[in-house]
Amino acid sequence: MPRTVFQTVQKNLEGVHTPRITCACTSDQGSRLFLGNQQGALVAYEVQTAHRVQCEHLGVVREADRTPISQLEVVQAWRVLFAVTGGSHSDGTLLAFEMGDATYTHMHLGLEVRGCGGVAVSEPGRLVAIVGKRRLTVAKWENRRLEAFREIALEESPRACAFIGDGASGFVTPAVNSASSVCVAFRKKYLLIDAGGGGGGGGGG
Repeated sequence: MPRTVFQTVQKNLEGVHTPRITCACTSDQGSRLFLGNQQGALVAYEVQTAHRVQCEHLGVVREADRTPISQLEVVQAWRVLFAVTGGSHSDGTLLAFEMGDATYTHMHLGLEVRGCGGVAVSEPGRLVAIVGKRRLTVAKWENRRLEAFREIALEESPRACAFIGDGASGFVTPAVNSASSVCVAFRKKYLLIDAGGGGGGGGGG
């Protein structure tokens, strides 16, 4: 998200003091806010909107280590917060934290990911897609761990991915017809893939 947007957020959300914000996400119907920053810190806030939007600092989920946090993804049904750290599209690290009522515990994913540029989640399919250097790794979420499911070789390194066949978008084509359909974005094009094992279709950007 552009820096000016976060400057506006910080200006209008009282109680937010996290510097150099790089990404944000919410959980619990917007009542909890997570902010990642350029120094690698991940901070949780409670959002109160009774009379005006005000944030209360809940705690530090992850201490700063000078590795920027590039993406945050909450999976409410699993009570899990995923975080991607790293500055480029294929050399990052995928982390996961279990969300308790007032605590956040680092989780062992059970799957070694060799470089991570981004992550996407399909709750209905219980699938997690991870983009890396010239590949897309698909894992299943089982017993609160990631289990290797499929690795797809690609001609170039993708920049992002998103599940689009889970019913949330209402987007349906012959190539996008299930909860395992994922759109993989490259610098100048995109690719539609059935991460569950079927084929895919190409597209232009």
